[in-house]
Parts: sequence; C-alpha cells; structure tokens
Amino acid sequence: MKFKIPLFPESFELSLPSGLKVHPEQLETLDQIESQLNENLMQEVIEKMHKFYVEGQAHIREMLPTMIQLGAMTQEQYDLLQKDCPSTETIDDFVEYLEAPFHIRIPEPENCEDGSFGLTAECKWDQEHGVGVWFEKWKPVRVGFAEAGYPW
Repeated sequence: MKFKIPLFPESFELSLPSGLKVHPEQLETLDQIESQLNENLMQEVIEKMHKFYVEGQAHIREMLPTMIQLGAMTQEQYDLLQKDCPSTETIDDFVEYLEAPFHIRIPEPENCEDGSFGLTAECKWDQEHGVGVWFEKWKPVRVGFAEAGYPW
C-alpha cells in the first residue's frame, strides 16, 4: 500500500513485519491517513523535523573542535559533509534532503488508537539514523531519528 502525503517528495509505503496482514483496527487509521494529513499539518511536521535537524547540527558544531582534536574528523571532512546538508536557516528545500524509503508504521492491532502511527524516512545528512515522527490523535508528538516514528 502506498500513500501520497502532502509536501513530501515520494509516496509512503505501509511497513509491517514480514508475513503480517493489516487488521481492521489498523485499517481505520490507514483509510484516513491521506485525508487527515493535510498540507497545514504536514508543514508543521516538516518544521518540527527541521528544528530537530538544526538542533543536531548545532550540537555537531559544538563538538567539532573536540572531534578534530581527537582525530575523529577533520575540518575538511566536516565541510564536505555540509555540502549534502539542508540549510539551518530556512526549511525551503528541507524535504529535498529526505530520501526513500518512506514508511508508515502502525501499532499492533491491540495497541491501535485513532490517529496513532509513525512516518519515517532516510535523509541525506544522516543515512544511518534517518528521521521520523510519531502521531497520536493525528498530532505529531515525537520527532527525532527514524526510531521516533516507530510504535513503542
């Protein structure tokens, strides 16, 4: 199942553990995803993802002198990595740095509640950890690395 979500460059795909089927409890949320996730809500999600990114970049810049001193990174390596990163000043091109796979993650049927699900994506600036958001009652409540978009 693929879902087109406003403002994102590619469709999201439902992600279930291998061999599992979508249960009726989960179908309710899936049936409503495209209608509930409008441009305004998704703009809020993108802003929150960008804020998470900006905070991470500030932390890296703060630690850079120590990383250079310890030999973990050079200034040249850091500068090269920054060429593949979105702006910290504006969110205008932020979604262009998000990459497939894009996934929708829903809780197990016994934990399924209306509007509770996650969205995850890879990202150019951190391909190891990605970025994710968890929704409850159709509101983004947790944004962070991709694991934030998983049901816990």
